Amino acid sequence: MCSDHLYLQLGYNGSGKTSLMECLMGIQTLTSGQVLINGIDTKENPVAALHNVGICPKFDGACRSLTVLENLLIFCRIKGLTALEASCDAKDIMIQLGLTDWAHFRIKSLPSGLQRKVSVAIA
Repeated sequence: MCSDHLYLQLGYNGSGKTSLMECLMGIQTLTSGQVLINGIDTKENPVAALHNVGICPKFDGACRSLTVLENLLIFCRIKGLTALEASCDAKDIMIQLGLTDWAHFRIKSLPSGLQRKVSVAIA
């Protein structure tokens, strides 16, 4: 897999999607082999390995009473960015995903498609 790319995982029920994610996150113990993310072993250094991994679950993770920008800032800070870095990243993400015009709208007021887009943004 290439760095700086976005990957999507799809599959039928029982095909191993959740198991794969649990192996990537170090939740499930591997019976053989190893998982490397950007060359970092998830078993030896899980925090560093998962630093650039985001997950967008089936259900939206954004706080519905906050704005798009507020949600992005909070999740950037949770990921360990400084306030300045969070502000810059949030703006970049909104530009990339076409959310700039919606920055000051509360999540609960957005159409469902835009709410999902915010979930991708915070992942």
